[in-house]
Amino acid sequence: MTTPYDNLSKESTDNEKISVVLEILKEASSPMWLDYRKLFVDYGKEALFDAKVIATDFVNARKEGYNHTFRINNAGLLALEGKTYLDYLGLNKKAGAISPQIITSELKDKVLRFICDNAQLERLVSEKTNSILTDLQMSIDSFRGIMYQFKRLGFLSELDIRDNITSLVLHTEAHDFLNQGGFMVQEEIFKTNIQKLGWEIEALQKEVLPDNIERVNKIASIASNLATGLAFLKTL
Repeated sequence: MTTPYDNLSKESTDNEKISVVLEILKEASSPMWLDYRKLFVDYGKEALFDAKVIATDFVNARKEGYNHTFRINNAGLLALEGKTYLDYLGLNKKAGAISPQIITSELKDKVLRFICDNAQLERLVSEKTNSILTDLQMSIDSFRGIMYQFKRLGFLSELDIRDNITSLVLHTEAHDFLNQGGFMVQEEIFKTNIQKLGWEIEALQKEVLPDNIERVNKIASIASNLATGLAFLKTL
């Protein structure tokens, strides 16, 4: 007969061990002692592990003799319904985990709109990181990269992205930027300006005097490099 303990090993993290403990407690009908041997908790460190279990706030604990007895509390049962502790923390490594994406203007607009739609302005808000990533269908690396750019642009402050919780303060500047079209419109404006510069230089080359042709050719070379960059942007 298999038990939740069977998935553990000496290499298991404390969070993985706690996830097993809470899984067992969800099925337990009375206070129980933990089997530290099966949890691979080192001898003499039982009290430290107990403290980590208690710190989750998902259990009620009572000291009996040398060790605690545990029972999952009602709030914990509700919070963990259908989930493991690792799911709750957003640390469960699943086979279908999303790989980092190329960060495009479209992806940044998607994240910015999500934040503006779900975060209150000018106050500190927090949400489970795993819940955000699931809604956005993106990797935490891509999410971090975009969010820290938002912070540099002044859209956010007090940004703290952890494996379990993301906290931030959203500023009105984010709404203003989104209402002006967001990153995709800014990219289109940039492309249009580069195209316009190229046309103006072509016209100037036809009108310039021979004495100034070298200078104009240098400008034309710069425009050519910008046009190459524009062609690359169009592939994104």
